[in-house]
Amino acid sequence: MAKKKFLKRKLTGVKAGRLPSVFNKEQLVTILHNTNDSRMAMVIVMGIFQGFRISEMWNLKWKDVDLNSGMIIVKDAKNVKRFETGYGKDRYVPVNNKFIQLWKKWRYYNTDEEYVIPSRFENRKRPIIKSLNRLYQDKFVKILKRSDMYIVDYLQSDGRPRHKFHLHTLRHTCGCNLRKMGVPLENIQEFLGHSDIETTRVYAQITRDTLKEVIERGYDYRLPTSKALPPIQVSSDKESLMLQKEILDKRLRLKQMSLMEAKIYAKTQ
Repeated sequence: MAKKKFLKRKLTGVKAGRLPSVFNKEQLVTILHNTNDSRMAMVIVMGIFQGFRISEMWNLKWKDVDLNSGMIIVKDAKNVKRFETGYGKDRYVPVNNKFIQLWKKWRYYNTDEEYVIPSRFENRKRPIIKSLNRLYQDKFVKILKRSDMYIVDYLQSDGRPRHKFHLHTLRHTCGCNLRKMGVPLENIQEFLGHSDIETTRVYAQITRDTLKEVIERGYDYRLPTSKALPPIQVSSDKESLMLQKEILDKRLRLKQMSLMEAKIYAKTQ
């Protein structure tokens, strides 16, 4: 009976094919500007630039971070029995050279810590993952509110609002940015630790608008304008229309000649 209820809830939840939201550059700058907690700032950096899952951030230990080679070993956080069985899908995640110094500074300020994201409880006992999730989710919601980004995206099947942005949006933003830079889906899959390439393909769909912009820029030839061609005025009489057609034909031929000259010049370089 419980299984049937679960299936029903799953089918009536989020609409199939809904694409995840991502942050743009301006929004990320605003979020970091409104972050006054150093640990929260590092969580944001790890989400945006390393694409870590939330649980991967909490489980990451300094012994798995090699800042000399710029590589991080991420233990399989999705396999809850990994530490019991000794088996799991680990992966290597490279750190961009631009952020090595940031990681080194963070290490310097947390020399005595075992975990990259340290806990700050009085008894120094590491809280359970669920508690950390809730703690940092709440912190991130406060940042979104300060940034005017705590926006309702849609209502779920039970009537509760689902907000557009949340902590996991950082990971989606990472995958989307990698795709925008032309990184192949297979490499993004490996970087993010997706077991199925279909999960990664969502970033190809999100970046379609970006692809359109790239194509537009690719064919945005800066052709010289001719002072001999006056601006075209729309007129309804037949004689004027014929004149406008001749002007358009001349303009088209001039552009074609300019384009051919540009191609010839490019080949000689």
